[in-house]
Amino acid sequence: MPTAHSSLIAIIRHQRPRVSCATVVALCLFGAWAEGAYQSVAAAPPGPTAATSVSGRATNPHLSIVALPDPSFGGIPAVFVAVPKGWTVTGQMNINQCVSLPSPSWIASSADAQSTFEVLPEFAWRWGSNARFAHGCDPLSGSPSAAEFLKLFAAKLPEQVQIRDRLQVADAFRSREEKYTTSMNNIANVPAPLRMRSFGDVAAVKATDAAGHELRLRAWVQCRQGKQGGDCFARVDVLRTTKGQLAALMATVDGANLVQEVPDAKWQTAYLARQQHVGEQQMETLRKAAQAGSDMLRQQYVDSSARLQREHEAGLQQIERTGQDANANAFGAMNARTTAASDWRDYAADQQTVSGVNGTYKTSSQYSSVWSSPYGPALSSGRTFGSMDNVTDPNSATDNTWTQDVKVHGNGQHY
Repeated sequence: MPTAHSSLIAIIRHQRPRVSCATVVALCLFGAWAEGAYQSVAAAPPGPTAATSVSGRATNPHLSIVALPDPSFGGIPAVFVAVPKGWTVTGQMNINQCVSLPSPSWIASSADAQSTFEVLPEFAWRWGSNARFAHGCDPLSGSPSAAEFLKLFAAKLPEQVQIRDRLQVADAFRSREEKYTTSMNNIANVPAPLRMRSFGDVAAVKATDAAGHELRLRAWVQCRQGKQGGDCFARVDVLRTTKGQLAALMATVDGANLVQEVPDAKWQTAYLARQQHVGEQQMETLRKAAQAGSDMLRQQYVDSSARLQREHEAGLQQIERTGQDANANAFGAMNARTTAASDWRDYAADQQTVSGVNGTYKTSSQYSSVWSSPYGPALSSGRTFGSMDNVTDPNSATDNTWTQDVKVHGNGQHY
């Protein structure tokens, strides 16, 4: 895993910009990644499939098969995961808009509540020229190794988690990353200016928390890099158990490769059909815009180059707004997160979620009190004000339109 860009890892902003990926470049990148993702699923090593028949019935008496729903398709089964017999599972399918890939997040708990196995919502970020498409991305940059990412991740956790030692990564887990990387690098018919090199890394560490639990933190970091930038996603799973029981829990989880989900065939067909429909809509918008631009150029060929540039930029902005609306409608329902997982995400990103007169939004965790006013500059949605003490009141310094926001969970739910 290259580490030349490790020094670039930093939190670059507290608010994520909303920029759609509806240009020609973004459509090609999305299509290549989505195709590679499902090639990798098809080529992945046996996971819960080893305990599941085609109809989803468990054949391993020590495992239970659980279906995770997809809210954006009305709660139909999206993927199947396997857990030890007697464990309880909650979770669902999510979509990370930063890289437009679906992935499940879920948590399994033992019957005695002494052990848990959690697969967190996916992290994703972009850098360089790709950052202009960074809708829904985490505030990171560069291509860290998996071990470097785990170090950053552990440092943000609230339970005083301390990394104790590096652990070996199971062959099946490492093979999944290697097959994914190979399939991404073998995607054909990508124009030379859009080609990106894919590379990945996996790592695991042993850790402890303030309550004396033993943890196994494991990460898969997958990146693509081109001439002017790149993007990454990171998938993290966490084992937590009482002291002295971690090795046994690791053997149970890694022995059957329980982190490997199996997609439901009907859901996969529905998802790919929806992606194709969204892509066709965006391409049709591009075609119409290109035709309109061509007609305009024929009729106004005597116009100056400056006027042509302005009209071209206006057309691209309209295309981006159309693509943003299409993506938001298609994927809006997929972004739900469990309360616990969303709070972990806030801790990891050094941010907090607040709600007030201007809606629910994320801001820096350094502020102890945050205020909002519905009145702001023209075409804005209002103003916000953050204070690192509980004394400052913007009403006494400016106008009397400010109300104090309320801190909520990372997914917007109130405490």
